[in-house]
Amino acid sequence: MKKKPPSGKAAPRRSRQDRALETRRRMLRAAYELVCEQGYEPTTMAAIAVRAGVAVQTLYFTFRSKPAILSEVLHATVAGFDQWSPTLDRDVHADHRATAREVMPWFRAFEEEADPYRALELYVEGTAEIFARVGPLLANLGPQRGTEIEATLAASEALRAEASTMIVATLATKGAGLRPTLTRRQASDLFFVLTSAELYHALVAGRGWPPARANRWLTDLLAHQLLAGR
Repeated sequence: MKKKPPSGKAAPRRSRQDRALETRRRMLRAAYELVCEQGYEPTTMAAIAVRAGVAVQTLYFTFRSKPAILSEVLHATVAGFDQWSPTLDRDVHADHRATAREVMPWFRAFEEEADPYRALELYVEGTAEIFARVGPLLANLGPQRGTEIEATLAASEALRAEASTMIVATLATKGAGLRPTLTRRQASDLFFVLTSAELYHALVAGRGWPPARANRWLTDLLAHQLLAGR
């Protein structure tokens, strides 16, 4: 009896580049999980390799060092592990706004919304998932002054400050704009401090607030502090 050919089409073979990206993301996710569970110092390259299911030599070949892994973990945690690619870091530095539009679907809606309060709602709703990922990571990193990852964390905060300036510049074009008593720099500083992942994490994970309540509180706070006529 002749065997019947298998029904349906065979799944397309993934390219070597696709497989390498999938492995890289798996290693980043493993590092993220371990740092969230036990902190940075106890997390070893060997432990990351075991969690990711790769040889430790593969980990070193890909990232070279543990601080380099953390740098990519921080960016992948913001973008989302399924969205992350090694080119995103370069893209953000080249054009932060264009990269945000591409990687974060809610960002374009934030830009296009004419009402400043609703725009803030869209921002908070969109970034709540980012806060949920980044908060546990930062909470388990703790103070890192003088350590091998101090520069990595400072670079990440510099990007967040740049994003805050970009968001505030967009808010200034909506409705009545920003409060007249604020300079643009002051408004950006307030936005930077109030939208820290640690603050959101402290409310939701630390104090047990439902995300919907935390989102409403943060939206109201930002509107009251930043927007004219609030």
